[in-house]
Amino acid sequence: MSVSQFPALNSVGGVATTNINGTPIAIVRESTDTFSAFSLICPHQGATIGVFTNGFQCPRHGATFDKQGQWIGGQPTSNMHSYPVTYDSAAGTLAIG
Repeated sequence: MSVSQFPALNSVGGVATTNINGTPIAIVRESTDTFSAFSLICPHQGATIGVFTNGFQCPRHGATFDKQGQWIGGQPTSNMHSYPVTYDSAAGTLAIG
């Protein structure tokens, strides 16, 4: 997928959402050439996690996660499921999974 499809990824710290094979995914730009991708399905009870300024939050029980997908508060649970991301800077594309 092309990074240019997601204006939020133009800057470091930006977060964009998409679906891959029916699963909602968050993509985070960590640096000029590093990206992370996380499932937006809460590891606690499967609700769809929302994106907020400083990270992510599950609307069902309030679990919160930072932009690295790490659980930081609210309902105790595991970290968000992450996917490997490969960035081709010459083509401006990401491969997830």
